[in-house]
Amino acid sequence: AFGGLVSEGVPVNIGGNDLPNAPEWTVSLGAQYTMDFGNWSATLRGDYYRQSETFARIYNSPTDRIDSWENVNLTLTVSNPDMGVEIGAFVKNATDEEAITDFYLTDDSSGMFRNVFYTEPRTYGVWIQKRF
Repeated sequence: AFGGLVSEGVPVNIGGNDLPNAPEWTVSLGAQYTMDFGNWSATLRGDYYRQSETFARIYNSPTDRIDSWENVNLTLTVSNPDMGVEIGAFVKNATDEEAITDFYLTDDSSGMFRNVFYTEPRTYGVWIQKRF
């Protein structure tokens, strides 16, 4: 077709390959503990996520492999429901894990470069809330 400029492609047998972005296993755990101090309470919460390695594309080649990765988030909340006050602090990605979570290749018309998605960097913050 078009004087040999367009290829029919190369047949590839992908039978038995893993589906893209389908880890064999994932673990998601959360735990929290609340302590009361009169009208005030403090809640500490931790969340953990881990997934096994995956492949980004259907070919399952070594360059398609995405390593296993994990994430830890922490939250501390202090509140007084009678006063409608809540104060909190959080840390997302507490271990500052920098892992590739997915990628894709562009087509040959744009140079077949790889776009990579990483875990978000460690972030932290505080909040204050007053209910009326």
